[in-house]
Amino acid sequence: MVARKTVASAFCRCGLFSWLFCATQEDVVVAKEKRPNLNYAGNMDVDAWRQREICKRLKNRLSEDSIRFEEKHRGDTDEALREWVRRRAMSMRRMPHPLEIRGGHYLVSRLGDWGALSASLGYAPPGRRRAMRAFQRLWEQEAAAFARERKIVKEEKRRKRLERLRGDASSET
Repeated sequence: MVARKTVASAFCRCGLFSWLFCATQEDVVVAKEKRPNLNYAGNMDVDAWRQREICKRLKNRLSEDSIRFEEKHRGDTDEALREWVRRRAMSMRRMPHPLEIRGGHYLVSRLGDWGALSASLGYAPPGRRRAMRAFQRLWEQEAAAFARERKIVKEEKRRKRLERLRGDASSET
């Protein structure tokens, strides 16, 4: 399980919170350091690199979900979208956070303030704690997928290296 402090710092460092609540993706400006993969000693900081890679994957996943949702519901009226959110809230028995439902970014950009939408549907707006829990679930899923992919890549590199070494050994004899 990912430490709460790590998830919270990643949530803010990713710029995901601001990305989720802004009108368009172009509005988000994520500050980049000149050499973000190096630590204070000038060595590769693997943990920072892994966190950044997971952030990129998570943003891409949420963007793709939002795009697919937008394509499917582009012709819907705002009232139909409100009804869709209301049905999700009824099934969850609470107002979901935009991170918890498919197309959350699109719904926020289309319907406006999530707190006002919650109030108009008769639910209390989700708090920051719920956002953190939703983000932690997403983060853990992406981290697990990233770890599986890295394991496959490392195994493939190892296999190729062994084949190359075997080829070199057979050519010497």
